[in-house]
Amino acid sequence: MLDYVHVLLEQRYDEKILNYRLCRARRVVENAFGILASGFRIFLQPINVNVDKIDIIILACCVLHNFLRKSSKSYYITEHTVDQEDLNNGDVIPGQWRQQTSSTMTSLEKIKMTNASSVIKNVRDTYKRYYILSAVFIFKTVWLNNK
Repeated sequence: MLDYVHVLLEQRYDEKILNYRLCRARRVVENAFGILASGFRIFLQPINVNVDKIDIIILACCVLHNFLRKSSKSYYITEHTVDQEDLNNGDVIPGQWRQQTSSTMTSLEKIKMTNASSVIKNVRDTYKRYYILSAVFIFKTVWLNNK
């Protein structure tokens, strides 16, 4: 999903919230895929198999990953493996998987879309409204619990 690309100073509060949420969602997906790729080298390059086998390969890797997490907690994935966020300033601290996969992973082309369709814009605005309402709800809940 595309974020709002206005100049940062021109962005409205609700657009900034959606951009922040999209950024965090991308980071979660990058972490998940990066951890899989650092443990299972098949993901470091295009997979050269029949398309109907891809789901089986991904599921098998996910099952093995979950097994290793449960049986090898102390050394399979540590707290430094995944990206973390510095809560003081919001900076992202890269996880170790990035050093393990950055030189061998095939890069994807960045696609710049300048003309999003009205359907895409409506979906994005629906998410924006949802995140604004959930942020207001969380704020009110925290505020009421602290009284």
